[in-house]
Amino acid sequence: MPKFLKIEKRYKLSYILIAFIYVFVASPAQVSARDAMFRAQNHVLYSDDCTTSDSKSGGSGTPFSGSGAGCGEQGYASGVSNSEANKKQIWSYFKNKGLSDEAVAGIMGNMEKESAFMPDAVNWIDCKGVVQWCYSRADNMVAKAAAEGKDWRCLDYQLDYIWYEITETSESQVMEPLKAATSPGQAANIFHDLFERSNTATGENLGRDTMAENIYREYTGKDPAPNPEASTSTGGKEANQCKTKGDAEPSKDGSLPDGECAELIERVKKLKNEGKILLMNEAPEMEDIERCGQVSACPSGDHVGIEKKTVQVLIAVAEQSGVVAKVYALNKDHFCDKGEHGKGLAIDFPYNAGTPEGEKLYKFLYDNAASLGTNKLIYSPTPSGYECMGGGAPVSCVGYYGEDTLSGHQDHIHLSL
Repeated sequence: MPKFLKIEKRYKLSYILIAFIYVFVASPAQVSARDAMFRAQNHVLYSDDCTTSDSKSGGSGTPFSGSGAGCGEQGYASGVSNSEANKKQIWSYFKNKGLSDEAVAGIMGNMEKESAFMPDAVNWIDCKGVVQWCYSRADNMVAKAAAEGKDWRCLDYQLDYIWYEITETSESQVMEPLKAATSPGQAANIFHDLFERSNTATGENLGRDTMAENIYREYTGKDPAPNPEASTSTGGKEANQCKTKGDAEPSKDGSLPDGECAELIERVKKLKNEGKILLMNEAPEMEDIERCGQVSACPSGDHVGIEKKTVQVLIAVAEQSGVVAKVYALNKDHFCDKGEHGKGLAIDFPYNAGTPEGEKLYKFLYDNAASLGTNKLIYSPTPSGYECMGGGAPVSCVGYYGEDTLSGHQDHIHLSL
C-alpha cells in the first residue's frame, strides 16, 4: 500500500473534516475567482452562473467537468482562461488546412472575443462554443455531434464543425474573402462580418482585429501588415462608432441618424405623425420601438423590443429612401423564428415585388447595405440587376435561400441587421 494511504485510525476524522472544509468552502471560492476572471475577460456575456452541464446530460450550461466530459482539460472547468493549449491546437488545425497566417489569426481573434478559446462556453441566450453559435446554428452544431456520437463541447469536434460550415454550407461565403486577406486585422473583420455576424450596434464586433494582430505576432514572431483602409469590413470601428448628438437633424443618404434611444423614439413618433412611417400593426410595433435597446429575445413567448440600430435604420428609411417606411413586422408581432426578428434586428416592409415603391426601397437598402449594417435582404423577385443579400454580402436568391423561403417574400422585403 502506498505510504500516503497508511493513515492511523486516530487521524482519520481529522482528514475527513479537512476534506469537508475544502469541498464546501475552498472550492466555491476558487470557482468564484475563476468565474470573475472569465467574465472580466469576456465582457460577462460568456458566463452562466445559473446552470451547469456534463457530458451525460447534454445540458447547455457552463462549466462542464473537464476530463470527465471526454475532452481533456480544455474547457472552462479547467480554470485556464485563454488556454494556451487550445490556442496551439486551433492554430495548427487551420494551418494544416492550408489557410494563411493572416487568415488563421483572423479566425482566432474572433474566437478570443467570443469565448476566450473555451469550447464549453455558453452565454446567457444559450449561444455555444468557441465561436458562440446561436439559435438554429447552435442547434445544428449540437445535433450533428449527437448524430456522430460526439460531445459537442470538445474542441476537436468544434474545429471540424467550423471547417464543415465554411466548406460545405452557405457559410462558405467567407472562404474566398478570408483567403484574400492581406493582414490579420482585415481577416478578423471579414470573419466577423461573414461568419460571426455579432451585434455591431452594441460594439460586439470591436477589438477582434487587434486580438488577431497579437495572435499573429505570437505565432509568427513578425509584426503584422496594417489593416487596409479600404477594408471590406462593414463592422469596423469607423462604421460603428456611437454618436450621442442630441440634435435631430435629418439623416443624410446612406447614414444612420444620431441620438440615443429616447431621442430616436421621439423622432419615430414625429415621422409617424408626418406620414413618413406607417406601422401596419401599430400596437405591437410601437411597443417594440418604445423598448429600443431592451430586447426580450427568443424563445420567450412574448418577445418584445428592438435594438437601437433597428430604430436608426427605420428612421433612415423614412428620411432617405423617398418611400414611406411601411412596417409590417418587427419583433413582438412576428412569430419566434429564433432569427433576426426574435433578436430585435429585423424589419418586414410590406411592398409587393415589382411595384415602383418596392423596387425603390429595395435598391436603397441594397445600395446602402454597408452603412446600414445589412445582414440579409430577401425579396422575390428582386429589381433587375440586383441580388439578395446574406451574411452582409450579395448572394443568389434561389441558391442561398431556396424557393420555399422566396415564395413567402413576394409581398414584402425582409431586412435583417
